[in-house]
Amino acid sequence: MRSRLLVFTVLLSAIFLFTGCATQPHRSLFGPRKNKRTENVWLVSNGWHTSIAMRAKDAPPECRAFDGKARYFVIGWGGRDIYMNRDVKPWQWITSVALPTPSAMHIIPVRTTLLKECPCSEIIEFDVTPRGVAHLRNRVHNAFARDPYGQPDIAGPGKRACSKFFTGSEIYYLPKTCNLWAAAGLRTAGVPICASVAIVADNLIWQCRRCGHELAVWHHPRDPL
Repeated sequence: MRSRLLVFTVLLSAIFLFTGCATQPHRSLFGPRKNKRTENVWLVSNGWHTSIAMRAKDAPPECRAFDGKARYFVIGWGGRDIYMNRDVKPWQWITSVALPTPSAMHIIPVRTTLLKECPCSEIIEFDVTPRGVAHLRNRVHNAFARDPYGQPDIAGPGKRACSKFFTGSEIYYLPKTCNLWAAAGLRTAGVPICASVAIVADNLIWQCRRCGHELAVWHHPRDPL
């Protein structure tokens, strides 16, 4: 059974690598354009993990209900076993890489600014259209798993006192890493990057620097994202 799942994972990896760049984000989603209103979304990375940041007004209702005073939300995603646990065992790394496993979302409410809340992180800003923001909001909304009452399912306390983990609706597997998930979300918003090769943070950051506005560069110690 495990050998079949491993073959399945390898085939999916090949599909991602060969088809992920076949289409380009629709030009109507990406800004700025002359006389067109633009909005902003952000990539936040500690050099290992990457997350997406949105203004509270642009975030899905699941985020706004979590903290009504937040100005921004930093939204991360990853494999539940390796994302939520502080002391990850070797077998958990192997299982998460070799087999499809459940996912978790990490939501950090920001009441000040992204630069103050994530002082050691790489922060890159993108200009996108309101339509692009709406696409990203819908994608994040669908990434939350629901409890029997239709509410987002809280998985546990987050990496920070103000944050929480929520159960994700998607499956984590290689090459669908946290970085690829963030890249796919930005691409949904209209950011012109190739998501399928953004498996590691370095590649995603390199691509984002070419089409975004770099506000801060990551350095040690890493911010918990």
